[in-house]
Amino acid sequence: MEPSPIDDREWCRAFIDHHCIFRAPPGELAITAQDGGVAAWQFYLPIAILNQEFARAVGRLFWLRYAEQFQREPFQLCGCESGGSLLVSVLQSRSFNVRPVNAFMIKKAATTYGLKNWLEGVVLPDMPVLLVDDVVGSGKTLTRRAQWLTCRGKEGAGLNVIGAFAIASCKQDEPTIDAGDRIHKVETLFKPSDFARLHEEYVRKYNKQPEFHGTVV
Repeated sequence: MEPSPIDDREWCRAFIDHHCIFRAPPGELAITAQDGGVAAWQFYLPIAILNQEFARAVGRLFWLRYAEQFQREPFQLCGCESGGSLLVSVLQSRSFNVRPVNAFMIKKAATTYGLKNWLEGVVLPDMPVLLVDDVVGSGKTLTRRAQWLTCRGKEGAGLNVIGAFAIASCKQDEPTIDAGDRIHKVETLFKPSDFARLHEEYVRKYNKQPEFHGTVV
């Protein structure tokens, strides 16, 4: 018997909280933030996405949310490099009883060699696109990708972006993206307050020291 959505969601939340957050020790700001500043914690979701049980659970939760919409109006998935590229493969493979799902990847920037692609995979030009990433912060990354995908001519792909999905938001409860022609809500499974993000918060909540299980090279 398949786990319930509530069980899946709590299992995924706990897995991330215990295994997929790097927390700097008290008094230290050891992590360089994307804006060049420093931070006290950081999601590291490849640990989760590359875990088989987590992949199965997040796939069930995603299609519970999107299967009916997909049946009404099929869409393709676009994973944002690099976390979204991992996630989009999981979601495509876990599509269960829905019809075949096309998926492709959008890079952070076009390559300067070879085919100089922005996109990898096969893109269906007339099918709507749902953007996928592992984590959403301010929404700037997803917004840039959405605007490039929707722009027509040499500056974009001329696709119809219908929304975005991420496993977790690290800054906002209800993040949004500006796709150029409209504002979309980013659907997330988890908001920031679902986790004990700081070292001290984790110790208070779980009465033990946090452990980080990712590889740091």
